[in-house]
Amino acid sequence: DYVQISDILESTRNSRLQFYGFYSHPGQTYAATSPEEVKEISAGVLNKLKALKRHFKEEFPELKIGLGDTPSCSLAEDFEGVDSIHPGNFVYYDLVQQNIGVN
Repeated sequence: DYVQISDILESTRNSRLQFYGFYSHPGQTYAATSPEEVKEISAGVLNKLKALKRHFKEEFPELKIGLGDTPSCSLAEDFEGVDSIHPGNFVYYDLVQQNIGVN
């Protein structure tokens, strides 16, 4: 809910904290049973991050969004609007990635 997020961000205004942006690690992709399911989960999370960015962009013009998990970063083809990705063990893969069908 945007009101609760606004309250949290307001609490950082006069502190030593500096708001940078929003990051999500959609760990639920590790429970996916197919590449298509990974893509569906990733797209849903990405849409939510983009909505947050649109909503708060006027107040925080330098706001960044980041997305990261190995399955999503391995399979997604569109990262438009994302400022950074964090693919985790992407370089090494593992049996979880093999079972999902990511590598």
